Amino acid sequence: MDYKTLLLPLITFVCASILIFGLRLFNHTPESRKLPPGPRPFPIIGNIFELGTNPHKSLTKLSRIYGPIMTLKLGSITTIVISSPQIAKQILHEYREAFCDRTIPCSVHVLDHHKYSLVWQPRSARWRNLRRICATKVFSSRLLDSTQILRQQKVQRLVDYIKERCNKGEVVDIGEAVFTTALSTISNTFFSLDLSHSTPEKSQEFRDIIWAVLEEAGRPNVADFFPILRPFDRQRVRARMMKYFNKLCEFIDGIIEERMCSRASKSGPREWKDVLDSLLDIVEDTNSQWSRRGMLHLKLFVCIHQFHLPRKCDEMVNISGFKVPKNAQIFINVWAMGRDPTIWKNPKMFMPERFLECEIDFKGHDFELIPFGAGKRICPGLPLAHRIVHLIVASLVHNFEWKLADGLMAEHMNMKEQFMLTIKRVQPLQVQAISFKHD
Repeated sequence: MDYKTLLLPLITFVCASILIFGLRLFNHTPESRKLPPGPRPFPIIGNIFELGTNPHKSLTKLSRIYGPIMTLKLGSITTIVISSPQIAKQILHEYREAFCDRTIPCSVHVLDHHKYSLVWQPRSARWRNLRRICATKVFSSRLLDSTQILRQQKVQRLVDYIKERCNKGEVVDIGEAVFTTALSTISNTFFSLDLSHSTPEKSQEFRDIIWAVLEEAGRPNVADFFPILRPFDRQRVRARMMKYFNKLCEFIDGIIEERMCSRASKSGPREWKDVLDSLLDIVEDTNSQWSRRGMLHLKLFVCIHQFHLPRKCDEMVNISGFKVPKNAQIFINVWAMGRDPTIWKNPKMFMPERFLECEIDFKGHDFELIPFGAGKRICPGLPLAHRIVHLIVASLVHNFEWKLADGLMAEHMNMKEQFMLTIKRVQPLQVQAISFKHD
């Protein structure tokens, strides 16, 4: 290799970086000095290495030093981290118009997903229409109530599976079992198909793709810290996401095509309608311009986007005496708020009874507990999640007594986490179920 050909680009990059850094120092204004406090950034890379492998924990530790609102420089991106309910309320409620949109990671630009997805679209007529469709057609109380018996059947299958393992003296990977049940319930509600029990190969492939998308979406990507590098995709994140999204779209598109053919071949309506039928009705009844691609991306949203995501500041806003600059990225550290001892007594202890006489709710009005977010970007899947989680947990607690597998003591459990778009245990939770005999 002719190393001289590399010398000029290298010198150019270093000189440009030094120039940009020097201009930033020279151009510090009174407004920039009013930013929230935070750790001093390194030249060019900023505070990227402060995030570590578990950013939610690293940011929680930093908030104890710099306060509930702090500034990080992640490459070229100014990031404001919120770690208190009071300030979160200002962001999500009082100044909701300024913080309604999101920063869009490079990985979700594949197949123009950011242009169609309810999660990533900026406020617009299309976005409001998608919100309305989710509220009235996808997650409406009427539709979810009509599929209650279906969810009960799927949870009963879970209970039967655990009883079978219990009778054989075998352990249960409870995370995998519950994930399979949730996937089965959602797929039946949307497609009238049980994706978790179709064929072993197809079921496993579908679950693997979902987890792969979650991993890629949560993986640190240099292109998100330095947007100028996005066209190069040096970490191949966008290439891998393209492969996963193509597989998901091919799978879902096949379901849509099959349903459209089925509807065309029958003169009368189906006795029972799922979500896909409702969406196809919208297209047919209103002669809508909403394309199949729009339906595909709505389904992708349901499959992979049920989590807290960063916001973007659309204008300069004064929060708690600090300036939040336009285009800043906003992280709301819900993990930190859920473990704040000034809010919760013994926050790290498993004490579900703490909620029995507690007026704090999870539906976006009490900012001490916002697992589904709040404001205009609150997760539209909350009604379905509420039904599924309560039914599964109640059934497992009612039918079984639980202990850790292989005589493991609770204090010796491996509690390490893998950070993705959501948080996953590194070591699956293996448990032994003991069946209750109810009179």
